[in-house]
Amino acid sequence: LHTATHVRRGLKEFRKDNDGALSYMKSVSCSGHRPTATGMPGYKVPNDKYNWLIESTKKCFEALNPDVVNVGGALGFDFYAGTAALEMNIPIISFIPFLGQEKMWPEESQKAYHNLLSKSKEVVIVCSGGYAAWKMQRRNEAMTDAISDDGCLLACFNGDKGGTFNCVEYAKSKNKRIVRIDPTLQTIEGL
Repeated sequence: LHTATHVRRGLKEFRKDNDGALSYMKSVSCSGHRPTATGMPGYKVPNDKYNWLIESTKKCFEALNPDVVNVGGALGFDFYAGTAALEMNIPIISFIPFLGQEKMWPEESQKAYHNLLSKSKEVVIVCSGGYAAWKMQRRNEAMTDAISDDGCLLACFNGDKGGTFNCVEYAKSKNKRIVRIDPTLQTIEGL
């Protein structure tokens, strides 16, 4: 019988087998737009756009075969990717920019957020203290830095400037593989 345990060194995760050998766990980090960005499904889900994004995300996970999925815990694609991973029994690690990021969200969204965190294998709090816009980028950088050598950034990205654009640019600067789901054109690139 082969068993494995998990060991974390920094933000990289390893699998430790019976013989004590360590190997990287394949990780995919997910970044994407909020519900009301161009091409996104809005807050009233499920709907056709939401269903397409969930199915496209699952298709990517099937092809990429990650051991773990890193999500940012924000409304929109972060939730969709976390939901898709959990439905496929892939563990998630939630990277949150700071404690209390959800305090200004609608009550229903706060409940969904806490539910997602409760189902996370691990929750990484990236920054201390309360809200500051730069903390969202630090969260994206931490998730990108946690991508294994054989993993990638799965970006739900319509090309607009903003947080997802910045995350994609950071991933490029770190020579990370990028798989792009375009919610406007409904295409997948880099798979």
